[in-house]
Amino acid sequence: MKKSKRGRGDFNNMTEIEELKVKKNIVDNILDRNSKNQNIAAIEYFGNSITYKEFAELIDKYAKAFKQLGVKSNDVVTLCLAGTPDSAISFYALNKIGAIANFVNPNYFKLNSKKYINDTNCKVLFILDKFYPSLKEEIARTNLEKIIFSSLSSYASLFDKFRLSNPFFKTIKKKDIIDNIEYFDLDSFLACAKGENYLLLSEPYIEGKEAGIFYTSGTTGNPKGVVLTNDGFNNMVSMYDALGGMDRKPGDRNLVVIPPMYATGVSHCYNAPFAFGCTNVLQPIYDKTTFASDLKKYKPNTVTAAGSHYSSALESNLKVGDLESLIFPCTGGEGLTEDYAREVSKELMRLGAKNPLIMGYGASEFGCMVMINQYLKGRTNEAGYKMPYVEARIVDPKTGKELSTNERGEVQVITPAIMRGYYQNEKATNNVYCYDENGKRWAKTGDLGSCDENGVYRVYGRILDSFIDESGHIQYLFDYENIMAKHNSILECEAIAGTIEGKKVPIIHVVLKKDAQKNAEKVLLELHKMFIENGVSNIPYCYKIRKEFSTSPISGKRDYSSLIYETDDFIRINNDLKMEKINIYPEEAKTISDIHKVKTMKI
Repeated sequence: MKKSKRGRGDFNNMTEIEELKVKKNIVDNILDRNSKNQNIAAIEYFGNSITYKEFAELIDKYAKAFKQLGVKSNDVVTLCLAGTPDSAISFYALNKIGAIANFVNPNYFKLNSKKYINDTNCKVLFILDKFYPSLKEEIARTNLEKIIFSSLSSYASLFDKFRLSNPFFKTIKKKDIIDNIEYFDLDSFLACAKGENYLLLSEPYIEGKEAGIFYTSGTTGNPKGVVLTNDGFNNMVSMYDALGGMDRKPGDRNLVVIPPMYATGVSHCYNAPFAFGCTNVLQPIYDKTTFASDLKKYKPNTVTAAGSHYSSALESNLKVGDLESLIFPCTGGEGLTEDYAREVSKELMRLGAKNPLIMGYGASEFGCMVMINQYLKGRTNEAGYKMPYVEARIVDPKTGKELSTNERGEVQVITPAIMRGYYQNEKATNNVYCYDENGKRWAKTGDLGSCDENGVYRVYGRILDSFIDESGHIQYLFDYENIMAKHNSILECEAIAGTIEGKKVPIIHVVLKKDAQKNAEKVLLELHKMFIENGVSNIPYCYKIRKEFSTSPISGKRDYSSLIYETDDFIRINNDLKMEKINIYPEEAKTISDIHKVKTMKI
């Protein structure tokens, strides 16, 4: 495809999608685009590298091995893996033979293995060996026939193999084996392809063909399986093409910290960089506390991480010059206030980054991004301009009426990367969409946003992140967070709503900057006064100062939904501005949701 001759930002009206029809399977699109990049590293992993030539050969070898295990077109193979090379290789190998990659979070697996295995008629599981012991009992309840093991050390350099090796295979005993399941380690799996020297062609392209299943975070109910297609992945790449590859080029180093169990991890962090010949530097251990050292060690040009990762990195001991290789620091998924995004950008550039923080906005259901602020001068936390070929509008969430410039309402979009639907859930799929008076189908995001006179979108937060006060008015929790973010002692903050003594009240959680922690009570009083001075009608019921926010093992983002279960160590400020320590008991904390059970599981 030819790159667009439009200027950066002129893509806002690109909605014709015929020109982006790439009639190929994902794997063929990626390998064809790298035909001249054969000696460039596609993957770098713990001291080892895999060139694009070797990557193509491994994809072919894995595809033949899967076929030897009986995997056919349209079969579902479950991948319960971290960000290791075999997660990427397997995705493209399965795509080559027309099979569907079912990416499952190990915590979800432990809660309901039958849903993710039996309901998809899956017979083959590819799993990281460290996950197996805690999932063995659940696996025994499924209809699985074959299990393939991989290790964190499988593709590491010799030095790192010893450091990362898992003793599981050396100590495996008969009690660890489940009857009627055939087991393969990575070597014996690949041995299935030995002697298979025939030319393996990809399955013929079929429009709308499923490529992968990715599960939502379950914040609004049980996790749903988002089915993404070859066309969706390819169209997302074509959207990047229209932006000149978003200024990425062959050999650029892209640090991958978002696991492949999330759609963003595969679409934006694996597939898009591969499409432009970048080197994906894989970090399979998803840990915000190592993010600073990873940036310093791997010297990426591009990275996409949650906002909490950047918070952790900037509170570390990074020095001026440590980030001089970083050109495109990207984030999304977690809401950042305008002031905090500006502060993060300032600090990143002080440490050597070439650009301010880049915000992307999207969802698994949309195949990844639908908006980005990369080409917005003076950017902070805006969602930015629409991606090429994307349409968007702001509507009144109650009436469906399209709103005017700068009015707040629900963000709705049309994107050529949209999901095929939720797996075996037609009702939930239908609930995503609505139709305008012309019969055009729009996807509802469930997010509150606005669009200014320049076509710049802002997304404030989930519409459901709100409560109805005693007067019957909607109070949005992100409005509380925007007020708090203006205090220069606040590192991170979160407002939630809980029912106490029969009344919905706002409850505030804050993380203070290091130099403000010794004056914590003074900061809380100042925050309280800020709410009063800003005319907030429902002053926070109580506050909690915390060391950090935990990361959800489900979404990989800040775990705000678990805050409602915390009852101890709160501070209440009365009308006389006097403080008292209290414990709270919200009604919502009395019922433990399945999602919260998942988060507390040890894997």
